[in-house]
Amino acid sequence: MRTAVLYWLLSAGLAGPAGAAQYALLAGVGHYQLSGGAYDLEGPRNDVPAVRRLLIARYGFAESNIVELVDSKATKAGILGALGDLVARAGPGDRLLFYFSGHGTSAFDGNMRLLAAGIGPDSGALVPYDASDESVEKALDSIVVGRRDLRPILERLNSRARAWVVLDSCYSENAAKTLDGVWAGRSRQINLVRLTDAAQRSRAGAVLPGAATPLAVTPQKAEPYPYLNVICFSAASRDERAEDIDRRALHAGRQTVDGLPHGAFTNALLAALASQMDFNGDGRATYEEVFLATRRYLDEGARQTPHILAPGDSLVKEVALVVTGSKETPTPMEPAREGSVAVALDEVSAPVRERIASLRGVRVTEGRFDLLVRQRAGALELYHRSLTSIRKYSMEEVPLLLKRIAAQADVDRLVDLRFAHPGFGLRVEAMAVEPGGTLSAGDGAEFALGQAVAVTAAAEEPAWLLVLNVDTEGVANVLYRTPDEDGPFPGGAPQVVARTHVRRPLGAEYVKALAFLEKPEGFEEFVCGASGCPAFNPGSAGYRRLLALATGNQTGRAEALVRLLTTE
Repeated sequence: MRTAVLYWLLSAGLAGPAGAAQYALLAGVGHYQLSGGAYDLEGPRNDVPAVRRLLIARYGFAESNIVELVDSKATKAGILGALGDLVARAGPGDRLLFYFSGHGTSAFDGNMRLLAAGIGPDSGALVPYDASDESVEKALDSIVVGRRDLRPILERLNSRARAWVVLDSCYSENAAKTLDGVWAGRSRQINLVRLTDAAQRSRAGAVLPGAATPLAVTPQKAEPYPYLNVICFSAASRDERAEDIDRRALHAGRQTVDGLPHGAFTNALLAALASQMDFNGDGRATYEEVFLATRRYLDEGARQTPHILAPGDSLVKEVALVVTGSKETPTPMEPAREGSVAVALDEVSAPVRERIASLRGVRVTEGRFDLLVRQRAGALELYHRSLTSIRKYSMEEVPLLLKRIAAQADVDRLVDLRFAHPGFGLRVEAMAVEPGGTLSAGDGAEFALGQAVAVTAAAEEPAWLLVLNVDTEGVANVLYRTPDEDGPFPGGAPQVVARTHVRRPLGAEYVKALAFLEKPEGFEEFVCGASGCPAFNPGSAGYRRLLALATGNQTGRAEALVRLLTTE
C-alpha cells in the first residue's frame, strides 16, 4: 500500500458483524472566514448531505450515530472534539467513518516550506472553517495536522474496531498542468504561507520586503504507517490537484451525479456508493472494491488519482459496506452522447469546426460533452470529458484529429465497458519500473517519455485473461496473453503480465483487462504470436470482433481498467 500523505481518500459507510455499530463524522467547509470568502468552495455544502443520505438509506447508518459539521460548525475544535467522542463510543467490531470535504495544505510544495517543521515531511493538513491568516505560526496552530492532531485520537480507537478516513482535499499547488477556463473547477488547496504573507502586507498597508521569516526546518525521514486498524483514502496524489466541480464548470458541460456542485472525488465516491461495487453481487463490498469503484468513476470524470493507505493487504479485503436499503444500481454520469459523440469547441477556427461537425456520428455541443477541442497558439488539443488531455495536434495534423474524434464511440465501448454482475474480482495496475527492476506505484498515474512501465494483474479465480493498451489514437494493442502461456491465468496475488516503455504520441492511455472463467470462442485471435502482439484499429472488423468477445459471454466474466497519462 502506498504511504505518501497521512492521508487518504474516500469512503463510504461501514458495515461490520451483526450487532456492530456504525458511526460517522462528516465535516465540510465551503465557506471560510479567511480573506472574506475568497477561498470558498461550492462542493462541500452538497457533499456532506449527499454522503449522509446514502449512508442512511443504502447502508443502514443510524441517524443518531452521524455527526454533521458544515461551514461555521466545522472548526478545528469542533472536528477534533466530535472525532474524539465517536472514537470513545466505538467498541469491538464497530466501524467509524471520518469524512472531510474542503481545502487541504501541506509541506510537499516547496512554496510551503515555512510549514514543514510543523506539518512534517510525509503528512498533510486539513483547513477548518476557523483557520487563521494572521501569521505562519497562528496558521499552523489553527489547521488540523495529521500526525499532530488526528493521530493521537485515532490511536485511542478500540483495537478491534475499524476507522475509515476519507479526505476530499489536496495538498500541493505544484500540481501537473491542468486545463484552465470555465470547465475547470477550483483547486481544493490553500497555500497558507502565501495567504498569511499577503494578509500581513495588507494589514501593514504597504508592501513588505520579502516573504515571512522561515521556521527552522529539520530534515526528517518518512514515517511508517502508524495504524493497525485505520483505512485511509485520499482524493489525489500529493502533487496533484483535487478539484471542486462548481456551477461554472457544470454550466460549461461538466457532470456530477445530481447536477449539483461537488468535489470531483466525492462525486466519484457518490457514484460508487450508489452502484454495485462488490464483484459477486451479494451487496457486501470490501474496502478495496469501494476504492476501485471510486477510482473508476474518478477516471471518467476528473484528472486526479486517488490513493489508498492501509497497514496491509488483509485489511483492505475486509467487508466495509453491506447494502441494507435500496439495492437499485443506477448508472450515474453517463456519456453525453445520444447515439452520437458530443464535442465541445473552444476558439476553434471555422474551417476546422465545419470539418468536425461534418463527421458521421459526431455533434457539436455547448453543453455536456464527450470530447473537448481547444485551439491555442496554432495547435489543437483534444480532451476527454474528464478534462484529461488525450493528445495535442498541430494544424497540419487535423486529419489525425478528425480520425481520433470519429473513433471515440468505439473507444468508449471498450474503455467504458462494465459488467453488471461480474463473477469474480479482477484488478489491473500500471507500475513504474525503478532502477534495479523494482516496481513503484508512484505518486500518480503519470509516466514520462521513455520510462519503463510494468503492468500487473490479479484475478480472484483462474481465468482466461486478455490485457489491452488503448493508446492515444484509440488503437487496442494486446499486451497479454503471450503464446507460451498454457491454460488459464492463475488466481491469487498480482503478477507482471507485460513490460513496455512510454513512446510517442503522448497523452491519455488506458490499460483494459478482460477475464473469463471459460475460454471464449475466438480467443486465439487476440493472443500474441511469435511475430508480436496484434493491434486493432477502431472501426475495423477486428475491433468489432474484440467487442463481441468482451460482451458475448454473459456469465463468469470480469473486467478492470486503469488510466495512465504519458508526458514529456
